[in-house]
Amino acid sequence: MDRADVHRLVDQFPSESLAAVARVLEALKDALAPGDPVAQALDSAPLDDEPLTDGDLQAVREGSDDWREGRTCSHEEALRRAARWDAEEASS
Repeated sequence: MDRADVHRLVDQFPSESLAAVARVLEALKDALAPGDPVAQALDSAPLDDEPLTDGDLQAVREGSDDWREGRTCSHEEALRRAARWDAEEASS
C-alpha cells in the first residue's frame, strides 16, 4: 500500500464523515511518532492472520448496515452515554 492507496481509501468516505476520519488519522499520526513505545510495539507486532469467522463477518455486515442506515452516534455522544450509564449504575 502506498500514499495513493491511502488517498483512494479516504476518498471513499462521505463528506459528512471527514471530520471523524481526520481525528482518527491525527490520533494515529501522534501514536506513530518516532520513539513512541506503543507505536514501536504495534509496528513490530505480527499481522493477525486468523481467518474471519462467520460471526465476525455477520458483525461487520451489521455494523455496515447500522452506519448506512444512520443508526450510529459520534464518539463524543458515545462518551456522554457511557458517562450517563456509569452514573446511573453508581447511583443504584
